[in-house]
Amino acid sequence: MTLRRFIVWLVVRAYPGTWRKEYGEELRSMLLSQPLTASALGDVLLNAVRQHVRNPTACQIGFLCILLWRCFCLVWSPANSPSDVWWAHFVQVDRIVIGILLFATSFCEVRRSGDIYRGDRGAFDSWWLGTLIPNLIAVLAIASGLGDPGPALHHVLHTRSSTAGQVISDFLFFITVSSVGAIAGKVARKWYKPDTSKV
Repeated sequence: MTLRRFIVWLVVRAYPGTWRKEYGEELRSMLLSQPLTASALGDVLLNAVRQHVRNPTACQIGFLCILLWRCFCLVWSPANSPSDVWWAHFVQVDRIVIGILLFATSFCEVRRSGDIYRGDRGAFDSWWLGTLIPNLIAVLAIASGLGDPGPALHHVLHTRSSTAGQVISDFLFFITVSSVGAIAGKVARKWYKPDTSKV
């Protein structure tokens, strides 16, 4: 595989799967038949983003919700100079909000696709990506000296007494919640049969 074919393959993979099934070969042949310029690649990638925005999956919506929640917490918590008691309550609220979002993400993805693995994996990816980005922002803010390291560092570590046991507990809780959501989505998919005769 040449570098050109590899770049075209990557660009086509940027589009949603349903779009690729219908138009992927046409786009691939068009890109291979003309010179690959930066502006052409930028235009194709911009259209890939548009396609994802037009038809988002439950996993993409879940990721966006988790990302917005964690960014909100990152911006809001340093402004309040939280105490240890506040952090104890925050950790509980954070677990509940993230748990609800993971359940909903997994439920909706499995109900749509029928694949439990896809729902569980999508919810897990939404969780770690949605959490990783704000945490990287906090670490960069601390490293560059832009903010008070105390509250931002607390947010990154969740609590001052964050232990490996607590991290494992959070991980197991989130995996359990997304698995329950996936099973509920599978049950809902069996119960709800859309009426296709009216279409």
